[in-house]
Amino acid sequence: MEKDGFFERCPNPYHQRSPLYALTDLGIRSFSDAMALETVWADGLVTDLSLQHLHETLQTLNVIHEQLDSPVPKKGDR
Repeated sequence: MEKDGFFERCPNPYHQRSPLYALTDLGIRSFSDAMALETVWADGLVTDLSLQHLHETLQTLNVIHEQLDSPVPKKGDR
């Protein structure tokens, strides 16, 4: 992507052999265009979902999130 002009290599004051990379003007415009398309796409994902479906999904995700805090089972436990 650097060759295509989306990024430019910048010096890294903390490590000479590991350059930093920054978006060029083309990269910034391209990223902005992609995010605008993503917003339209993401909005379309939920257009046909009812508030009840969204609420049920949130409840399910909350249960999964709570279970992530439980201890990892030891080998042989089931």
